[in-house]
Amino acid sequence: TALDHPAGLPLTVEPGGDGSAAMLALRPAAIPALHSALVFECRYAGRVRVTPEFYEPDLRWFEYGTAVELEGNPENPESIEIPMPDFTQVQLVFRIEFLSDDARFTLTQTNVLSDLADEDRLISVISWAPDCVELTVDELDGPRILVFLDAAYPGWRAEVDGVPAEVFLADDAFKAVALLPGTHTVRFAFNSARVWAGVGVSVGALAAALAVAAWGAGTRGARAPG
Repeated sequence: TALDHPAGLPLTVEPGGDGSAAMLALRPAAIPALHSALVFECRYAGRVRVTPEFYEPDLRWFEYGTAVELEGNPENPESIEIPMPDFTQVQLVFRIEFLSDDARFTLTQTNVLSDLADEDRLISVISWAPDCVELTVDELDGPRILVFLDAAYPGWRAEVDGVPAEVFLADDAFKAVALLPGTHTVRFAFNSARVWAGVGVSVGALAAALAVAAWGAGTRGARAPG
């Protein structure tokens, strides 16, 4: 997906007399898939810092992208890739900061790269709370691992189609469940009672160990009469 400026591209900006920054606002565009990336091509001279700002007009939500600092005067345009927030509509604004007197910046091309095979579109959240998440997964053509990008603390349990399911550890950090082909309802719930029971046992064992240690130290310090 190409993003364009109302004045067309390429477009050059230089330091003005009223400040050391400039803004380039591109036309709004639809994003075809989640987990997309912004790829822009530019020429520059001197030192400049480029910060993309993403605005979702439907949600009225705003997020900063990763700032990139550029220095030099390359002969060929440079291509830079930056992750985008998961917006379905976006208006992109480039904030250009000029960090040297000879700085200038030319935006030559801007595109959004999207993975149209991304299956996140099959996931629909039914309900979301700090201790319980329920969702549906539309028709899968084969087995999958569903990863919930949240810390896999002890106490989380899972159900798939109402049946208890094993919670796996994904990427050493997140919780996940295995899904067979077809459509599924998945529920993650946090059982705090199990966690606090485990903590109680651990604290009780520690107290017992400390009591035994203290008793042992007292025994060793006592002297037999006589």
